[in-house]
Amino acid sequence: MAEEQPSKHEKIMELDARQREHEAMCEERWKTCFNRLGTLDDGVSRLETILIGVTGTIIAGGASVLLTILMMHQ
Repeated sequence: MAEEQPSKHEKIMELDARQREHEAMCEERWKTCFNRLGTLDDGVSRLETILIGVTGTIIAGGASVLLTILMMHQ
């Protein structure tokens, strides 16, 4: 009652099928990762724009306070 061992050709065919399945899954994962990275990049760009606006507002506000203080002491 010896079990029949698969031939080398069958093993190669099975490994080839598994490799193709693995490559297809990895390709889909990479597509998902790149889509997520694109979304993250858009979010980071939005945050940069907001931070630049806030920084400009703070600088302009600070400058106006300094000018007001200087005008009051003259």
